Amino acid sequence: MDITRTGLLVGAVFLHGVVGVSLASTYGTHEFARRDWWAFRDAGRRVLEGQELYAARPGGFPFLHPPYVAALLTPVCGLGDVAFYALMVALQIGGLAAALLLVRRLSPRHEEQDVVLLGVLASAPWAIGLVLGQPSALVLAAWLGAFTLI
Repeated sequence: MDITRTGLLVGAVFLHGVVGVSLASTYGTHEFARRDWWAFRDAGRRVLEGQELYAARPGGFPFLHPPYVAALLTPVCGLGDVAFYALMVALQIGGLAAALLLVRRLSPRHEEQDVVLLGVLASAPWAIGLVLGQPSALVLAAWLGAFTLI
């Protein structure tokens, strides 16, 4: 990959991060968004307290992910609302960066990966997941990390 292509990719990821963090800071505290990331924080707390992970949650979405997702969040589930939400947004952006690096280790076809990365950054599901504070990219990076160890 030449320096121009690398610069464009880094610039696109940076600008998307700025836009994503701006959107997240604007909408992340609204009740719609809170229902989602609260489920992740509550799941981490339930693991620490030995409670049923998939029990109904009053006023929000139930936890729908595998147990290891809750386990990944246990070290940070004691944070306050703003700090936990900011961390979830940062983990989503960092998870995408880690996933990209891991995909590059698994496959030598970098040009196609660049197109996929830009497509992900431009997609509505990525932006919505970022605003909702979901750890989807972190989970993807965990799966790719497991594949690199095989």
